[in-house]
Amino acid sequence: MVGNPKINRIRDRQYLNSYQDKRCCVCGTKIGVVGHHLRMGGGMGLKTGDNFTIPLCNVRKSNNELSCHEQAHRGEKSFYARYNYVWGGDVESYANKLYEEFILTNK
Repeated sequence: MVGNPKINRIRDRQYLNSYQDKRCCVCGTKIGVVGHHLRMGGGMGLKTGDNFTIPLCNVRKSNNELSCHEQAHRGEKSFYARYNYVWGGDVESYANKLYEEFILTNK
């Protein structure tokens, strides 16, 4: 994933709150879904904008398997490669598309 420090970092609390009603894009659960901010470069401690988030569950599975959000934080590159079929090869474009759809229907 190539980081672009000039990407506009949008902050949108309403958008992040909307994840409570979404399904995890990997496992499909509706329990404990949060917005996972993609790591796209730009420096330490500089969080990606809310427009570059994807819905991931943050609750461990019944067999104590890591949540999808925990799995992403354990190794983002391998996580994105493993679930490449979900976002059609480009997780950044997928995240941005989700945000654009939200804007069109809610603002």
